[in-house]
Amino acid sequence: MIEKVNKITLVILTQQRDETLERLKELELFHIKSLGHESHDYLDSLMAYESLQSAVHGLQSYKFSSTVSVKTFESNSPAQLAEAALSRLQSVEGDQEDLYQLEMEREKIAVWGHFSPEQVSELRGKGLGIELCVTSEEDYAPDQLPEGSFVQEIKREAGQVYFVILSTTAIDETIPKLPLPQRSLAECEEGIQDLKAKIQACQNELKQIAQLDYKLQEALVERGNACDHIMAGDSFSAHGPLEVLEGYVPAGRMEELKAEALKTGWALQS
Repeated sequence: MIEKVNKITLVILTQQRDETLERLKELELFHIKSLGHESHDYLDSLMAYESLQSAVHGLQSYKFSSTVSVKTFESNSPAQLAEAALSRLQSVEGDQEDLYQLEMEREKIAVWGHFSPEQVSELRGKGLGIELCVTSEEDYAPDQLPEGSFVQEIKREAGQVYFVILSTTAIDETIPKLPLPQRSLAECEEGIQDLKAKIQACQNELKQIAQLDYKLQEALVERGNACDHIMAGDSFSAHGPLEVLEGYVPAGRMEELKAEALKTGWALQS
């Protein structure tokens, strides 16, 4: 029967290398090799850990779509999956905010119906005054406008009157005018549909990535251990130069190895 083995990494004091190797042999470690001096890339490991953590958290609401295919992302590494997830989560968040703003703009424009801002600007340039106005029903007095003016009532809603003034003369500054919308209702509708389609496409991809959540979870544990490993090494290095050893230990001796690492101060990663 073949016994299961675990791959381990140890950070030790270089000055204790010989006695450490002897003790590791007693614990039946084999294929022990030195990986050289310890590299303290704690900040990089922490950033990678936080990236994975943010991706796992952001994917929680997408994990229950088991019918989606994962072919697009199944060959990606955990780091690539995290990057893909975070970029799409950020895109969805930004697009949803843009969608909200555009829907609010559509609501303001809808009362005027379909019109062309470009055509209005062109007519203004030719000397025809065109103003979009709104006032209360009590203050609405179209018959008091100067000669040469024409009023087109558009809509009454919630005690307000929306109307358009056309005039060849200056329009009274006291009349409550609204700024001309920058786009037409049709352009708003088109923009809203484009954003909805973009959001849906990103969300479909997030559902695919979420089915590979187990890869991110495994990498999250490994990266967390790596952060602990590096922190321990940094603390350990205050006592002298460090060396990294790698090897294999029978699964049955793993607990004994952990106890020895705790006793001697080795930084152990399995």
